[in-house]
Amino acid sequence: MREPSDRELADYLGLSEKQLDGLISEMSVVDTVSFEELLESSYMGASDAAGAVMDGDVSDRLLREELQEALAAAIDALPPKQKQVISLYYYENLNLREIGEVLGVSQQRVSQIRAKAIENLSEAIKRYDCGEKKRV
Repeated sequence: MREPSDRELADYLGLSEKQLDGLISEMSVVDTVSFEELLESSYMGASDAAGAVMDGDVSDRLLREELQEALAAAIDALPPKQKQVISLYYYENLNLREIGEVLGVSQQRVSQIRAKAIENLSEAIKRYDCGEKKRV
């Protein structure tokens, strides 16, 4: 009932530690791209819906501000460890290995925490898209 070491995980998967690190790095890029695509599609969907009501520049700015507020509220609602990983990764630009060193956990564990945080943020943005803006 403990977190496996990098060596144990690599052995179990039949990989070298270097191969495992490479796969984790590839997965983190996919997570980042999919989260950024979600934000972009949320913004574009809301922008299209509001386009008929407001002038384009004003509505774009307001929608962008609303989406930023929703995302900020969703980040604030994350558990402390997830919030810390998001902060270190996106705001401090640390990689997974560096974050692991800061937190005293493995790179794989950081990847798991980050993936869960992105999942939570994605759900919050989807709720925002569905009109539940107050419950982000």
